[in-house]
Parts: sequence; structure tokens; C-alpha cells
Amino acid sequence: MARLMLVSQALANPCSGFNAKLPELAQQILRYLQDHPRAQDTIEGITAWWVSERAISRWLPQVRSSLAALVAQGYIAKHTGPGGRIFYRLSRRTGRSGRSQVSVENFRTSKKLERNS
Repeated sequence: MARLMLVSQALANPCSGFNAKLPELAQQILRYLQDHPRAQDTIEGITAWWVSERAISRWLPQVRSSLAALVAQGYIAKHTGPGGRIFYRLSRRTGRSGRSQVSVENFRTSKKLERNS
């Protein structure tokens, strides 16, 4: 009876049970196919669209907070472009040498303080 339950669970969700030993990327590809059962693509398409789509959703919150911290510390500037899209670029505080006049160490210290508060 217990074995029958395990088999039915694995068939219902191939990412669980028997496939738990699959590498994380293989599990992500399998989840994508479960979510989109009619999907098919080449290796290049899978890499460009399926894998990157999941990576973007995973990293977006961290990228957003990192950009906000960089803007707040003066390392980068943001401006609104056509259509209301926000663009980021190196701050004007940066000299011609390409090095920011704002201390990287100050940024690291402020990030530590931010995490601890």
C-alpha cells in the first residue's frame, strides 16, 4: 500500500519522490515542462527562455534591492526613459578614470548595517 502511494505521488509530481536526486537545473526544466505540457524547444531555446525565466524571477528581488542601495549610496544614477522605463547608469560622481569617488568600503559597511537592522 505504501509503495503504491509513492508511485502515485511520483506520477502526479515527477519532481518529487524518485526524482529528488536530479540536479536542481534538471528539476527546473522538468517543472517548466509540467507547467507547460505542450512546450518543446531546442537546447538553445531552453537555455535562453525556460532557464533564464526562472533565474530572472529568482534574482529580481535581489537585483532590485542592490540597485536601490547603489543609487542611495551614489554609485549609480537612475533616470526615466521613453515609455516610463527606468534606466541605471554610472553616477556622475564617477570621474573620467572610471573609478567612483564614493568609497566601495562605505557601501559594504552600509550594506552590513542594513542587514543587521
